[in-house]
Amino acid sequence: MSFNYTPLQQTASELIQRYGFEASFTSYTQSAYNPISGTMGSETSEYTAFIVTLMYTTREINNDTILAGDIKAYAEANGYNINDTVEIGNQIYRIVSVNPLQPAENPLYFELQLRR
Repeated sequence: MSFNYTPLQQTASELIQRYGFEASFTSYTQSAYNPISGTMGSETSEYTAFIVTLMYTTREINNDTILAGDIKAYAEANGYNINDTVEIGNQIYRIVSVNPLQPAENPLYFELQLRR
């Protein structure tokens, strides 16, 4: 018997929407190789998602993987990628890590590490 995680995903999304805010994300993907310029092209796409932001505690900041100024964000289930950017209060942050809370195959929400 498998567990139905859909109601938990809906609850997580509702809580993030209630206590967070809608943020604009930009995703960057490489397109086809351009033989004339010798470079890979890139394409961008934009999407929005609700997030809740928190500051990392001094215990979590290790100046290696988590730096002072990094932001922890809990985000509703979506397709986040490292190096996507998000605009928060006129500041642009880059996603440096994506950690899903994902029992079985269903992501309930994502913890994102953001850096300017």
